[in-house]
Amino acid sequence: MPAKFNKEIFAKLWCNHKVPTAKIAETIGFTRQACGWHAKRMGLPPRSTLRRTIVDPTLAKEMYLAGVSLSEIARYFGSDHSQTVGNAVRRMGLPKRERGPSGKHNGGWKPTMPIRQFIEERMGQKMAELAIRERSK
Repeated sequence: MPAKFNKEIFAKLWCNHKVPTAKIAETIGFTRQACGWHAKRMGLPPRSTLRRTIVDPTLAKEMYLAGVSLSEIARYFGSDHSQTVGNAVRRMGLPKRERGPSGKHNGGWKPTMPIRQFIEERMGQKMAELAIRERSK
């Protein structure tokens, strides 16, 4: 183990899935495999588990059910891959997206809601709830 090995820094780097394992290994002075071994020894979760985690599953579920596209949900949570959200949706047991007639929509898929519209609608709902609470006081 290198003399300058800092467990706290290693743990932060390991849990940040945007930093590749090869970069962590280069920074610490280990091989990629040794990084995995040290993480396991320290009780850190596997990086594959970290990558699959959506920051707020409740919000992701709400976005999906409202009709926001998987790619926009992924970008909102800092992922480049819509498949990450698709896998999370499947694990949550949410219903599949419906298809319309093939000629009317993009490949038969029904149009999705832009994330901006979702956020505006959600903010409007929260403002209306707050107004009702304020009036009742």
